[in-house]
Amino acid sequence: MMKHSKLLNPPASYHKIGLLLLLGMLGWCCQDAEAQFTIADQDGAISIVYDIEHSSLDSIAAHLLAQDIEAVTGHRPSIYSGLDGVEGNAIIIGDISSGLISRHIDTTRLSGQWETYGWVFKSEPVEGISQAMFIAGSDPRGMAYGVFELSKQIGVSPWYWWADVPVEQKNPLSVSTQDTYSTSPSVKYRGIFLNDEGWGLEPWASKTFDPSVGNIGPKTYEKIFELVLRLKANMIWPAMHPNTIPFFQVPGNPEAAQKWEIVIGTSHAEPLLRNNVGEWDREVMGSYNYQTNAATLNEYWKERVKQSEGMGAIYTVGMRGVHDTGMEGVGSMEEAVDALEKIISDQRGLLSQFINEDVSEVPQSFTPYKEVLEIYENGLDIPEDITIIWPNDNHGYIRRFSNQAEQQRSGGAGVYYHLSYLGAPHPYLWLSPTSPSLVWREMTRAWLNNMNEIWIANVGDLKRREWETEFFMDLAWDIDSWTIENISAFFDTVASRDISQQHGEEIAELMLEYYRLATERKPEFMGFNESQWAGWPPVQDPLYSLWHYNDEVERRIISYQNLHDRAKKLSEEIPEEVSDTYFQLVYYPIAGAAAMNEKWLYAYKSREYAKQGRASANQMSDLAFAAFEEIQQLTYHFNHEIADGKWEHIVDYSPGYQKGSSVFFEPITTRIETGNVRGLGVAIEGESDPLQPLDGTLPDITTRESKIVMSASEADIFGELTTGEDSAGTFLGWPKAETNLTIPGPNSYDVIPYEVDSPTKAVFEFYVDDKPGGTHTLNLSVDHPDENSDTWWVTLNDHEPVRTDGAVGRIQQLRVNDFVLNPGRNTLTIHPHKDGAKLYGVDFVQESRQLSPRFTDTNRLPTFSRYTQQRHFIDIFNRGQESEAWSATTSDPWIELSEQEGSLNGGSERIWVTIRYDEAPAGKEIDGHIEITNGEQRYRVAVSVFNQKLNVPSNAFVESNGVISMPASEYNQKKGGRAASWSSLTGLGRSGSAMLLEPMSRWYVEDLSQVRQESPVLDYEIVVTEGGSAEVIVEAVPAYPLNGSQELRCAISIGDENPQWITFDMEQSWTDNVLDNRLIGTGQLDLGPGTYRFKLWGTDPSVSVEKIMIDFGGMKPSYVGPPPTTVNHDRNDQK
Repeated sequence: MMKHSKLLNPPASYHKIGLLLLLGMLGWCCQDAEAQFTIADQDGAISIVYDIEHSSLDSIAAHLLAQDIEAVTGHRPSIYSGLDGVEGNAIIIGDISSGLISRHIDTTRLSGQWETYGWVFKSEPVEGISQAMFIAGSDPRGMAYGVFELSKQIGVSPWYWWADVPVEQKNPLSVSTQDTYSTSPSVKYRGIFLNDEGWGLEPWASKTFDPSVGNIGPKTYEKIFELVLRLKANMIWPAMHPNTIPFFQVPGNPEAAQKWEIVIGTSHAEPLLRNNVGEWDREVMGSYNYQTNAATLNEYWKERVKQSEGMGAIYTVGMRGVHDTGMEGVGSMEEAVDALEKIISDQRGLLSQFINEDVSEVPQSFTPYKEVLEIYENGLDIPEDITIIWPNDNHGYIRRFSNQAEQQRSGGAGVYYHLSYLGAPHPYLWLSPTSPSLVWREMTRAWLNNMNEIWIANVGDLKRREWETEFFMDLAWDIDSWTIENISAFFDTVASRDISQQHGEEIAELMLEYYRLATERKPEFMGFNESQWAGWPPVQDPLYSLWHYNDEVERRIISYQNLHDRAKKLSEEIPEEVSDTYFQLVYYPIAGAAAMNEKWLYAYKSREYAKQGRASANQMSDLAFAAFEEIQQLTYHFNHEIADGKWEHIVDYSPGYQKGSSVFFEPITTRIETGNVRGLGVAIEGESDPLQPLDGTLPDITTRESKIVMSASEADIFGELTTGEDSAGTFLGWPKAETNLTIPGPNSYDVIPYEVDSPTKAVFEFYVDDKPGGTHTLNLSVDHPDENSDTWWVTLNDHEPVRTDGAVGRIQQLRVNDFVLNPGRNTLTIHPHKDGAKLYGVDFVQESRQLSPRFTDTNRLPTFSRYTQQRHFIDIFNRGQESEAWSATTSDPWIELSEQEGSLNGGSERIWVTIRYDEAPAGKEIDGHIEITNGEQRYRVAVSVFNQKLNVPSNAFVESNGVISMPASEYNQKKGGRAASWSSLTGLGRSGSAMLLEPMSRWYVEDLSQVRQESPVLDYEIVVTEGGSAEVIVEAVPAYPLNGSQELRCAISIGDENPQWITFDMEQSWTDNVLDNRLIGTGQLDLGPGTYRFKLWGTDPSVSVEKIMIDFGGMKPSYVGPPPTTVNHDRNDQK
């Protein structure tokens, strides 16, 4: 018999040709030589039979299967709750405890198995039935998986409802009568955590899908439960944020879970199924502190344990704070260990009392999340029947793996993995930026270390993570479903199924590029702001360089624009009926990520170009705001226009408390005055300052100041605010009371647009005619008589309220904050924070600067190399709006320019410089220059060329501008070792592939003297032209070691020299490691000019290497780093 798990799970061999073979086996045309079981034909559909006395899931599965068959064939099967009256062909469903199954087929293959199923065919099993297809499960969920596998194979996607995937009509419809069986799942409990739902799932459920409940109720959960089963998962951790009514408090929720046979668990901060955020009332119950309030807490837990009896839940044990915080009431690590052991013991006592006297038979889990892991590592004793769910670090990298002793525990272990996260260093709730290849590496490492009891994926509000969630569940069901050999086919598979088989491969290419760019830097992290759990700190300049390595900023913009253009073009080619699906699964994440990058990178360009005096700074500002507007338009289309408004409120383009991270706000740009300014400027690659002209004059630095000034008398006042007069003029104030009065700020847990809750306020309305983009500083004119009357709450339009800094006395200009004013009407609202202060007026100040270039002798492009043949740029820009004609000439004909003349009208032009090496003189330092002029000003750019003819191997990496740069996957030779071998994994790392070591567990090279004998090696040919002392920089994909006592490391050597260790530290620079998705290890070499064989040795299965650089002192500040310095033969013969 065929092994069903391999036939019906797409993975291992499910490429397009495999899909066609499978469709043939299912026999759509009924012409195969193999016997067929007819599901439907022109005369109608078969009957479906289930056991009404058995599990409620039998009835659910029967009716959903009938719905699916009708969607495919146009004919709805008749549904019977028993065999009486059934005629013709029938599908009979149930698990092996049902008489419908056990009396008619051999159940030996299924007996004693966990969640397995079989398709068994039998002619005339009972009178009246011609032929029967038995979908038999070892248990109710096994039966459901068998049913939904049939639905998927006849063309109904698991995402038919959640992503509006249409169903292709097929009639007649039949399947092969060959009996097939699944194997048991690789992971016992497989589920999702619905989290951070306040900006998508909850408002959608409350306002759109189920307004009668006004929250996430059974109607919503039943749709989620159906999806969970269609993905072959079996559990959820319900939504639990402050805006959501706790799962057990909504009538019908627990009953729905039981009806659908879904296992309910709870997160690391919700012991014994209690949602503390919504259920713990401090005013009534007291402190959430087991040291001082144990009796109340035990009663609180006991209530839920009793309520959950018979549900088959998995009970979280342990204790943290009410929400995602540390445990209260402990002062030392020793106290924390003792307290947690006592708490777990008492919790198990409740489970023993109300669920099962033998508590080891009650499924329990303990998640050592964040600070709890340190408590565990300090000697916490966990009963061995409890499953330890090891968390990742919230950013894709599993923090801890079971050691040999822990792998022997009867409770086993599992993984809690984030595909979405709200927390430090920054949240990523908006899109899904975690590469499936990283998920594959981490979850495979976990499975190899026997962490296979429970896998939970934090999927946020579920939308925008559909395929990623499916990938996670594929692995949980069958760890071999996707492998290093076929992982790149995943998106082709699901895109062919859900959108268009014709375009599946192209969509896969789009998604791989989307994840490559997101791995380089998540769209949500493009603010480059300081680490903070909600992402609130101000946006900072990106680390991408405008001036080095061919302009990293522009290269990233172009990469996203190309990706976006391809996705948009494809949206016009795919069938109309799948356009909504395509938008949800492909176009929105790609277009949104592109716009987010354009917003902040163009904003950065505007600020930097303004410093250089470029008129194009204003164009960059306009482009940044256009990108901001595009994000809003895309989100509007998602919420209001696709699927006839079905998904209204499901997407928030600025998710998070207090309107989300600052990265989602409008861009911070700089605009300059260009009206009466003229002249030409030149900037070159390698320098952030413009060039000094050889002759002519330059405009002086000018500063212009525009103000919007409003006095107190221009405000509308409300509440207890009054007006008055003194020697300084008219003022507004909140009269001083006998006791100090205070207006508090907004609640930080508000999840809707929030404001200061007080009627006492002054409101100024004013209009701005200019375009947006200029940053204005708001100042208040105030008098603060004392420190009890020294601050104000200030709100501009829909920005979050800002509190002014405390200062006492008469202050003419108290700075509040920098704002970007909207064109048209603006509203400024000011609340006194404390009584007694006076407000005389407000003013907005904007400084617009026209800067002349700083005079400098630095005017040399990076050195051109005969071997790498990289090009370099010169920017010619206009300082004003008047037309400027320019021309460029070269000192020698071997210097080639992409453009030699042009005309600028307020913009700039980039010309690319390349070298015709065979026409240039030979030598190490060949000089030339380029002159650029507009007739009045003249600039000279120096050109240096390394054109020495060497015997360079064709596949070598050559020193260029003091650096050798090598992608790890572009090795010259590869050799396996006794312990392992190297393989390239597509989709892993910032560049789109990294070198992975297999096997990924159970080996480690301890001693440097063993490296050459035990380790696999990658060999690279390098050519050093100048040489000297060098730092070797090895970039690896972040990871935690499999064994916490072992260092993360690999080794390097030159030729036959002794290897040296390269070590990595995941914890020491964790924030940078996860923001950059990069680990850096360094070593030292001293190399003179010549050709060498550089060797990279694999010594640790946790280390996946992506890039190697040898820096002789030429490395420039950048984010991505130097491009590969590969020998390039495309332009010239290198003989």
